[in-house]
Amino acid sequence: MPDAGYGENKDFQEIQEGAKMAEGRPMPRVTPLNAPSERPDEPITEGNKMGPGGGPEQYGIRTLQQQSKEDQQSMSVYLPYLEDTANQPGVPPSFVRFVRQLRDNA
Repeated sequence: MPDAGYGENKDFQEIQEGAKMAEGRPMPRVTPLNAPSERPDEPITEGNKMGPGGGPEQYGIRTLQQQSKEDQQSMSVYLPYLEDTANQPGVPPSFVRFVRQLRDNA
């Protein structure tokens, strides 16, 4: 305790010594970079959209384009409200561009 008053540090140390410390979990073993592969039958490109092995769709990972299309479809329900807001005075031009892009891609 850096700012302890007279005798407080001694009390603190006694309290700390009396408290049982929690047992920590052991750290997982770290695999060295030069270790042999733990998956020798799996291509290094597994999960990548290019090269041998399953692509991202195998793991339920959508591409940015797929996610963007899904977002646009779900937001198109709100398009009338967004267009009304975009037509209000003082609306930032970036919002107006966003609404136009959403409308054009809907």
